[in-house]
Amino acid sequence: MRIAGTLFSMLFGSILIFHSTGMDPSSNGRVHREGLVDYSMGVHCLQLGGEGNSVEAKKGLDWLFENLPTSWGNIDFYRIRHAGRACVGAMYFLNESKYWERFREKIPEILIENQKPEGFWPDAAHFHGDSELLRTILGIEILSTFSTREINRYQKVR
Repeated sequence: MRIAGTLFSMLFGSILIFHSTGMDPSSNGRVHREGLVDYSMGVHCLQLGGEGNSVEAKKGLDWLFENLPTSWGNIDFYRIRHAGRACVGAMYFLNESKYWERFREKIPEILIENQKPEGFWPDAAHFHGDSELLRTILGIEILSTFSTREINRYQKVR
């Protein structure tokens, strides 16, 4: 299992290096959605593979810090789920809370303000497989990132 995690980390680390040296993931002030998924998932996978303190993970977190969505139209539940986990993981791998603080400052308010009384979330930034049910499941999962149990999970990975 450790070998698979290391190979997975190397793959996503390579993606992060490519983005951080060869591409500008922003376009006219809008968050580049593919950049968000690459960085969010890449950092999260590096952390799960035990490489959360790598240069690549730090570059990915720096990009996330500057590019987290600030409005409902830019919320992609799938990508934000990984961004939240990457930002939480930074507290344990880098002893750095600024990433988590930025996520905590921006995302919950946007989600809570846009949740329907019935409990689901309306369309935002479309993602593959998007549906009311999946947005609800991912929305709950994103908000659960704020639970002590979820945050403590990263202590075990480190």
